[in-house]
Amino acid sequence: MTIDLAAIHPTQIPDEGVRIVGEITRDIFELDPKDARPAGPVRYEGHLSLVSDSALFQGAVSADFDVECARCLERFVYRISLEGHALHAELDGAGTIDLTESIREDILLALPAYPRCEEGVSPMVCPAEGKFPSTSDYRPIDNDERTRSGDVWGELDQLRDIKD
Repeated sequence: MTIDLAAIHPTQIPDEGVRIVGEITRDIFELDPKDARPAGPVRYEGHLSLVSDSALFQGAVSADFDVECARCLERFVYRISLEGHALHAELDGAGTIDLTESIREDILLALPAYPRCEEGVSPMVCPAEGKFPSTSDYRPIDNDERTRSGDVWGELDQLRDIKD
């Protein structure tokens, strides 16, 4: 059944609920173009039902974004897929329910702060691979030793010496 998630009227939902599949083609994210950009529609598939005085959507939501790799600065497509996702909206007497704001928030929260191109829809070897020290190149700070000596600045100087 085709139901617009921006304007769900409770009379559209039968007592047993309804399976819905669709896309939101308009830009609901309002992101700065320098940041992540939508790279297609938001897709959803699931079950919509009425529970007490609210609407409940259970299913999957996904969206593709054009993002910049945090290491090499190349642009690539990253997919957010929320499987087994649930959205709940109260019936407030307004007549219709809008689930798009909840979808927007959940997808934006799932966007990585530092995406890497090997995590994209078409994974690739990052051109910056090997250009940065690996975590094994760093010496962990012994907290007991630092606490005993009380010389925090000396510990920081040792870190600088490792880099040089």
